[in-house]
Amino acid sequence: MKSHSILNKMKGTLTLLMLLWLTALTAGAQTTSRNVLVVPQFEVGINKVVYVPVHLENTDPVTAVQFNITLPYPVPTDGTPILSLRSDGHSASLISSGNNTYKVVVLSMENKAIRGNKGLLLQIPMQVGNATAASYSITLGGVVLTDKL
Repeated sequence: MKSHSILNKMKGTLTLLMLLWLTALTAGAQTTSRNVLVVPQFEVGINKVVYVPVHLENTDPVTAVQFNITLPYPVPTDGTPILSLRSDGHSASLISSGNNTYKVVVLSMENKAIRGNKGLLLQIPMQVGNATAASYSITLGGVVLTDKL
């Protein structure tokens, strides 16, 4: 009877040690990802087409990006996004949702990752009118980053 009690205690201790070991193992394997889409500050000219820079900082591979952007002025009717050298056969599309809000999609039909980990991803043309404000609000939302299609 006493040996059965000792055996149960040993099993309990072994189970606890295994759980602690698994916890330490998975905690050491976890890393912090940083995948951020940003519109940095840029200059605007009056009555000109300017290009809104969109930067991507990514620690994980990213093959496609989708987001909504609201601009203070409209994109010209013939305006299309211009991809940076970070693209690797990617294509970009811009779809108007009305009220100077657009859905932007960047993707690779070959499932290639965007090059690099930081910097300019694309530029979106914007037709500025008689700019009088010192700064304007640009809103990003509905951001989706993926590593495969």
